[in-house]
Amino acid sequence: MNLQIERRIPAEIRQPPVVERRRLADKSPAVLHEPLALSLDERGMIKDCSRSLASLLGYRRSELVWKHVSMVFPRLKGVELYQNGQVNPMLNYLCRCGQTYDAQNRQGVSISTRLNFVCIDNQDKRILRLIVHP
Repeated sequence: MNLQIERRIPAEIRQPPVVERRRLADKSPAVLHEPLALSLDERGMIKDCSRSLASLLGYRRSELVWKHVSMVFPRLKGVELYQNGQVNPMLNYLCRCGQTYDAQNRQGVSISTRLNFVCIDNQDKRILRLIVHP
């Protein structure tokens, strides 16, 4: 007697075929996998903006480059980002404590976020990476 055992997988657990999975992946924008971040110079001018953050705020990336960070985060207006060659210690402390900073989108709507600052030294240039957590 030859019995074949068929393994049945419930429909909710089964993965779609490879072709269908690719189609689903194509529908999800790549910007969802990119971190929400800004690159700033020492004066707080935006050098680069991730596509995902620009999309969240309703801007094109080119509209944010060389604008001051306070355009997006009004609370940072007049705040020194660097002190003595490092990220402003008080600002860094507040961010690590979970202080929220409102980001303002193109329509003027505020989005509550938490921020993290990372200082990147590249040869003689210093870049500040601002990572945004909505």
